[in-house]
Amino acid sequence: MASQKKSRQSPIKMSAEDSLKIAWEYHQAGRLSEAESLYRQIIELHPESANVLCLLGIAARQQGKIAEAIAFYEKAIAQQHDFVEAHLNKGHVLLDIGEHQRAIACYEQVIKLAPNSALAHNNLGWLKQQLGETDAAIFYYQTALQIDPSLLETYHNLANLFKEKGQFNEAIASYRNALQINPNLTNTLIALGTVLQQQGQLIEALNCYQQAVKLDPNNAEALNNVGALYHEQGNTQAAISHYRQALDLKPDFLDAINNLGHALVDLGQFQAAFSCHYQALELQPENSTAHLEFALTLLLFGDFRRGFAEYEWRWRTSQLQPRQFVQPVWDGSSLQGKTILLHVEQGLGDSIQFIRYAPILSSQGAKVIVACYPELMRLFATVAGVEYLSVSFENLPAFDVHAPLMSLPYILGTTLETIPANIPYLAPPAECKFALSSDAKLKVGIVWAGNPKRRKDAQRSCNLSDFMQFLDVPGIAFYSLQKNLSEGDRTLLHQHLIPDLSPHLNDFADTAAAISQLDLVISVDTAVAHLAGALGKPVWVLLSFAPDWRWLLDRNDNPWYPTARLFRQSQPDAWEELFEEVKAALSLLVATNIEAQLQQAESLMEIGDKEEAIALYEQIISLVPNCIQARINLGFLQQEKGELDAAIPHYREAWKIDPNIPQTAYNLAKVFEEKGQSKEAIEHYKQALVAQPDFVPALINLAVALQENGELLEAINLYRRALEVQPNSWEALNNLGTVLQEQGNLEDALEYYHKALELLPDFVEAINNLGRTFLEKGAVEEAIACYRRVISLSPEHASAHLNLSLALLLVGDLENGFAEYEWRWKIKEFHTGHSCFLTGPDNTVSAREYRPLWDGSDLQGKTILL
Repeated sequence: MASQKKSRQSPIKMSAEDSLKIAWEYHQAGRLSEAESLYRQIIELHPESANVLCLLGIAARQQGKIAEAIAFYEKAIAQQHDFVEAHLNKGHVLLDIGEHQRAIACYEQVIKLAPNSALAHNNLGWLKQQLGETDAAIFYYQTALQIDPSLLETYHNLANLFKEKGQFNEAIASYRNALQINPNLTNTLIALGTVLQQQGQLIEALNCYQQAVKLDPNNAEALNNVGALYHEQGNTQAAISHYRQALDLKPDFLDAINNLGHALVDLGQFQAAFSCHYQALELQPENSTAHLEFALTLLLFGDFRRGFAEYEWRWRTSQLQPRQFVQPVWDGSSLQGKTILLHVEQGLGDSIQFIRYAPILSSQGAKVIVACYPELMRLFATVAGVEYLSVSFENLPAFDVHAPLMSLPYILGTTLETIPANIPYLAPPAECKFALSSDAKLKVGIVWAGNPKRRKDAQRSCNLSDFMQFLDVPGIAFYSLQKNLSEGDRTLLHQHLIPDLSPHLNDFADTAAAISQLDLVISVDTAVAHLAGALGKPVWVLLSFAPDWRWLLDRNDNPWYPTARLFRQSQPDAWEELFEEVKAALSLLVATNIEAQLQQAESLMEIGDKEEAIALYEQIISLVPNCIQARINLGFLQQEKGELDAAIPHYREAWKIDPNIPQTAYNLAKVFEEKGQSKEAIEHYKQALVAQPDFVPALINLAVALQENGELLEAINLYRRALEVQPNSWEALNNLGTVLQEQGNLEDALEYYHKALELLPDFVEAINNLGRTFLEKGAVEEAIACYRRVISLSPEHASAHLNLSLALLLVGDLENGFAEYEWRWKIKEFHTGHSCFLTGPDNTVSAREYRPLWDGSDLQGKTILL
C-alpha cells in the first residue's frame, strides 16, 4: 500500500500593505511604540509614502515627541504638497505647543485645499478667539457649523464670543443649539443660565441652573449661580443656603464667599458679612470683587475714609471699564488755573448725587467741564461752576486732568461729617415751565419703581397697586412722575384721577421743573429721589431692608440730602408696614398743614393773637417749608413785633420759592426801610416792580425813598406811574404834591393836594401839606386854618402844632405861638441835644441826679441851666 502524500503551504511573504494594516491596528489599540516601529520599517522600504509619514507624525505626537511629529508632517507635505491630513495634523501639534501663528498658517492652507474642512474652520476660530480677533473667530466658527452642524463645542465657543460682544440673543441661541445636541452639558447649562439672568429672564435662568445641579449635584458653580439668582429675586435666605452648599463643596470658592458676604449684608448680619470680606481678601488680596463688596459694606456703615478708598477697586472688576485719556486722573493737587473733566460712569442717580462736587472744584480755581448722559444735559447746565457740557464725550475741549464723578469723594477725602450738602445745587432751567393745579391741596409726586435692569431692582421697587395703600389720604393731589408705565399702571392712575406727567418728562430738566411745582416727592430708591434731594425739595425715600450704601443705616435722615426723610423696611419685604407709616405721616401732614391751618393762623392775626399765629405759621413751615403764604405772614408778624432780623429770612425764603410775588420783596423793602438801610430798601422795591411793574405800593414807596435821596425827577415819574394804575390814589396825589412843592412848583402842588382831599377830605397829611404850601405863598391865615383843621382831626399831630406855631409867630401871636412851639420836642429832628441829664466835658452823662425842666416857678436861690 502506497503512503499518502500531504500538501503544505509555502512560507508567506508580508507585503507593505499588510505591515501598514498591522501597524494601524497597533496604533488604534494604543500600542504606539510597536505601531511606530512598523511605520518606520515601511518608510525604510517606501520612503515616498506620505500617508505613512503622516501616521508616524500622529504616533509621535501621541507619545509627546513633538519635534519628531512636526518633522514627519513636514516630510509628508514635502512628498505631497496638497496632503490635507498632514497640513491639518501639523496645525494640531503647533496648536498644542502654542505656536499659534504657524498653526493658523497650517489651517488656512487646509481650507485652501479643502474648503469644507469643519475642523480647520473650528480650530482657526479658536485661535482667532485666543488672539482677541473676535469677529474673525465668529466667522470661522459659523462657517464650521454650516459645514457640520453637530459640532457641539463650536456652538459653546461661539456663544461665549457673542456673550463677550453683548450680543445676548445670539449667545442664547448658540448655547441652546449645543444643548439640542447634548442636553446634559453642565457647563453649557450654567453659561446659558448666566446670560438669561443678565437679560432678566430669571425663571428660565433658574431652570438652567437647577438642571445643571440635577446633572451634577456637586457642581459648586451651579449652586453658587442658583444662589445668585435667588438673591436677585429677593429670596435672600434661599440664596444663602445655596452659597453655603457651594462652599461646603469648595471652601475656597471666592465667588461664593463674595456673594455670601453680600447676602449677609442684605439680612443685616454685618459681622458675618465682614468675616466673608476678610476671608475673600485673605484668599486673594488682589480680588477686585472682594474689595468692592468690602467697600460697599464700609460705605453703608458710614466709614467713608476706608470705604471710598476700597471703592476705587471697582475699576478692576469686569463690570466697569475706566475711560482712557491721555491726561492723568486728578490726584487732588492744586487745580488753580487748570481745566478738569468730570465724567459720569454709572447710573443717573449716581451722576445727580456727585455733580455736587463741581462747584467745589470751581471754587478751587479750576475750569470745570463735564461729560454726561443726554438726559442730564440741560439739568447739569444749572450747576454753578460748570463751564462746558458734553454728551457722550463728544467735542471735548482741552483739559489737564480728569476724574470720574464717583471718585471725587475719595480724592477730596469726604467723610460723614464733611459731606458737601449745599442744597440746592441743581435747579430747573429757566426755559422749563411746568404748571400744576393751583388748588390748596398738597401736591405730591410719586415714583414706585426703578430701572428693572438694575441689580436687585426687585428688592427696591414696588407696584403702583402697593402705593394705593396711602394714595387715598384726603387733602393731597398726587402726580405720577414714573416713566415707562405699563398699560395696567395707566389704567390704575386714570381710575384714581392721578395725572400722569410722564408724557411731558423728556429729560431730567423737565422732571426738575415738575418737582419744583410740588410740595413733596415720595419715591423708592431711584434717580428721581436723588433729583428731588438735589433740588432741595422735601422727599420721602422708601427703602428696602437692605438699602443702597448712600442711605446708610438706622436713621431717618440723610446727610447727602438734608430735605430727605427715609422710611425703612423693618424686615425684608415688609412693604405693607412701611406704607402704613407713610400713610400716617401724610395724614399728619395734611391735618396740620393745609388750608384750614392757614385760615386758622389768619383768624389769629385778625383778633390780634400774634404769638399764637406765629407759632402756627412756624409749625406749617416745619412741615411744608415752601408754603409762601406762611413765610410771608410769619415775616409780617415778626416785622410788626419789631423783630426785623427774624422777619428777613422768611421773606427771603418766600422770594426764593417764587420771585413773582411782589408783596414779598415789598415787605422785605419795608423791613430794610425800618432798619434805616435805604439802599437795600430801594433795591427790594425795585425787585417788587420787576415781579409786577404796576404794583402801586412799591411804586409809591420807592418814589418816597428816592425823593428822600433827592432824586426828585425819578420820584415824580414813579408817582405818575402809580396814578396811571390808580388815578384815585390819594397817597400818590399827596406825595406828588410834596415833590412838586420841593421843586418850588407851588401851584401844581396845591392842585394835587386838593385832588387828594377831594378823594379823602379828612386826609390830615394832605391838609398839613396844603397849609405848608399856603404859608410858602404868604397866605398865612389860610395856612393857620389848615393847621387848626389837622389838629381838630388829630390832636396829637406834632408837625401840625409846630407849623401852627410858626404861622402864629409870623402874625405876632407870641403867646399862642410859643406855646405851640413846645411841640417841637415831639418831632424826631428836635430830639438831639434835648436831655434832662447833665453831661461832662466829653459829652457823657454826668453821675449827678436827673434835673427837671423849669416850669416857671420861683428861681430864688436856684441854679438854672439854659
